[in-house]
Amino acid sequence: MSFLPSYQPLSSLKALRLNRAFSNSSTGPALQLQTHSFDPVPLTAFILGFALENSFQGLILFSVKTYNEKDKKKRLKAVLVLMAVFNVISVIYNALFLYSFYLDAESCYLADLLIDVVSHSYYVVFDLFMLYKTYAVSGFQTWFIPIAAIGVIHRAVWGVADCILSFGAWNGHSCAFSQNPVTGIGASAADILCDSVSTVFSVWFCRLRMIECFALPGGVGQNVAKLFVILAQENILRSIIVLIINGIMIWVNSPSFHGNESVVLLMYAIQSYVFSRLLNLEWLWMKERTKAQLNRSQSHGQSNKSETHIVQGGKDGQQHSSQQKSREEKHRDER
Repeated sequence: MSFLPSYQPLSSLKALRLNRAFSNSSTGPALQLQTHSFDPVPLTAFILGFALENSFQGLILFSVKTYNEKDKKKRLKAVLVLMAVFNVISVIYNALFLYSFYLDAESCYLADLLIDVVSHSYYVVFDLFMLYKTYAVSGFQTWFIPIAAIGVIHRAVWGVADCILSFGAWNGHSCAFSQNPVTGIGASAADILCDSVSTVFSVWFCRLRMIECFALPGGVGQNVAKLFVILAQENILRSIIVLIINGIMIWVNSPSFHGNESVVLLMYAIQSYVFSRLLNLEWLWMKERTKAQLNRSQSHGQSNKSETHIVQGGKDGQQHSSQQKSREEKHRDER
């Protein structure tokens, strides 16, 4: 798996601390000090519980939205499908994450392989979601599709390689995951590459679209611009946060990080929660975009009324209206 390090069962982590205490010192105080040290495993499980809750909430919102859809034959939007797929994988991933604390010798290898496959699927789908949102901000420019496809395929190839070369093995007292260093770094770099592409192109597309929006006549341009301010806020902010989180995770897995394995697991739990929260915030941004679109429609209606009094000649009026409509369609949100 790209990020998951060697993890230990809860009981083994405690036993490992006891063994280290005995090996470092045979005195009672040293043992007592070690056993009362901070144990991040309960906090890790607590955060994973929040991540699970958030993913379940996203699935419930998806179910409600599809159930309340008046036109049952209407095709589901790609972004909603991606969100649903991610939330399903997220539930499985976080549940397996919790289960990994209690692996035994018999389940170690197969369970670690399953966790590895699910974890890579988790990151690939999240990267796909990020790139799709950037594609939407671009106004669905077809030339961006090959760029996004290369990024996702590149990440998936590293995931497959990691599943083959990394494995779990029982070391006598716990199930330790042996991470291949090349595939681990490669998968992490592939995630950061996707995040960087998403961030850079989101900034660029939003800047271009904002310039075009202000070129529209009257209040129409201002209201369309407000819509793209919302799109810029959600996509750029999300991309930057993900980029920072992935950068921190590479540092956590580097030799320069001196924390123990349980601290690394805590960081992965935080990452899982942040990813789940960022993706499911899309439901909130949908509402904000709907409000902006309503304001745009109202302004567009008022603008059309005023144009019927100002623009002279039927042909000229129709020509101006059709040009404005085509510009409006360029800025239609993918919602």
